[in-house]
Formats: sequence, C-alpha cells, structure tokens
Amino acid sequence: MMMNNTYIYYRVSTQRQDTERQKPAVEKYVENNGIKVTAVFEDHVSGKSFERPQYQALKHTLKHGDTLIIKELDRFGRNYDEIKDEWHDITNNGVSIVVVDNPLLSTSGKSDLESKLISNLVFEIFSYTAQKEREKINQRVREGMQKAKIIGTRSGKPIGRPERKDTIPKDFEKYYKRWINKRITGVEFAKLLGLSRMSLYRYIDTYEQINNITRE
Repeated sequence: MMMNNTYIYYRVSTQRQDTERQKPAVEKYVENNGIKVTAVFEDHVSGKSFERPQYQALKHTLKHGDTLIIKELDRFGRNYDEIKDEWHDITNNGVSIVVVDNPLLSTSGKSDLESKLISNLVFEIFSYTAQKEREKINQRVREGMQKAKIIGTRSGKPIGRPERKDTIPKDFEKYYKRWINKRITGVEFAKLLGLSRMSLYRYIDTYEQINNITRE
C-alpha cells in the first residue's frame, strides 16, 4: 500500500535571509494537527519565477494523495497569475495544499469543486489587487520621470537617480537596507512605511529595477 506523504516548502529571496521566521507558525500547525512531515524543501531565491531548484525537486516528488504545507502565499510565489497556474497544476494531480496563514485557500478537507471555486475566487481578488498596485506604482514612476524631465530641463541637470527616488515612499531606502540585511522583517518594513505587504513588495520591485539591484 502506497503511503501518503506531507512536505513543507519554505522560500526566502536571498542567500542572506533565512527561513526561521516562517518556521514557528508552520511547526505549530504541524504539531497541533499531529502531522508527520516527510521532508522539508527550502529555496533561497526570488519568487518571481517557479524555476527554483528545491521547488522543482519538490514538485517532482509530490504524488497523488500527498500534502504540501506553506506558511503564506507570498512564500509560494510573487506573480499571482503564475501562482494560480502552478496551484492548479499541483492540485489537479491530487495533491492537497495547506496555507497556514490563509486557511481559506487550503484545499485539504475540501471537495475538488469547492477547492477550485474558492481558490479561483481568492486568486482573482489577489491578481486584481496586485494589478492595481502595479498600475499605481507605474503611474508614480511615470509621474516621477516626467517631474525629473521638467526639473532637468529647467536646471540644465541630467535626469538622474535622485529624481527617480521620488516614486517610492519617504524613508524607503533606509528601511530597505535594514530589511535586506535582516535587521527588520518584511512585516516590520511594511508597518514602518504604513503599507500592506503586497504594496511593499511592489515598491521593492520598483526600487530594485530603478537601482539595477539583482537579488540572486
């Protein structure tokens, strides 16, 4: 008789970060539900793509009847359209997914139809919100560049990096440096700027694009 297995997946964006902040909530869930974990997979890479070594190894390990546990959807990925496709690819193969921070999304204990209806609705809401955030930030980028162009024309100075920084919140760079060096968490980073975590990560993407920062 083939045994069903339970796997945990953690992800952080860089080698300098660790997964310790994700573990307490997941470990508590596992303990409270008497779950025996088969294996844990960890990636230290950006969530912009699903081409991650440990995630791909996990995906090839999962089989019908298994369960995958993640702490939150952001740890699964950053692009909600791709998350939705990946999510359905996994669940259509008979694998249950548990999202500790968002039980509504968890497919465990739900019928296939119920699971798909709920997850589709949640993903559409997330995707719509993310798209609106991207549009808002892109608009601010365009406005910032236009402002820089006007200032540059009047002063004779070239359009440069300092003007582009107007497109992100005040004190963002200061807190970004603390966050990237693990001196504050993403939750603390967002709270300091008065942003939602979704908004924060959109600004992080914009800031890193403007400053040509690549996180391996």
